[in-house]
Amino acid sequence: MSRPPRAAISSYMLTGRIAVSQSQQRHAVNISWLHRPARDEIFLATPLGQGIAELTRDAAGARLVTSERREFMAPDWQSLSVQVFGFPLPLSALPR
Repeated sequence: MSRPPRAAISSYMLTGRIAVSQSQQRHAVNISWLHRPARDEIFLATPLGQGIAELTRDAAGARLVTSERREFMAPDWQSLSVQVFGFPLPLSALPR
């Protein structure tokens, strides 16, 4: 089975693991991401499966809900990352 041309792929699902290092700290999370042209749904969990965060993006904007049920909303991924982390992350280009 051949892979379709990149330009023809508009929806996909990604599951995997992300490792992040900051100074002496290292963290690993599982990720489940469903991308569609009009909506993104990202679920982050610990290696044992406990939910850490849910992120969504659609026409209404971007939203983050943490495991403590704290909710952050912004017009887009960039604005949301500034609100949560204090600096912009290039998340708008993430689907590419």
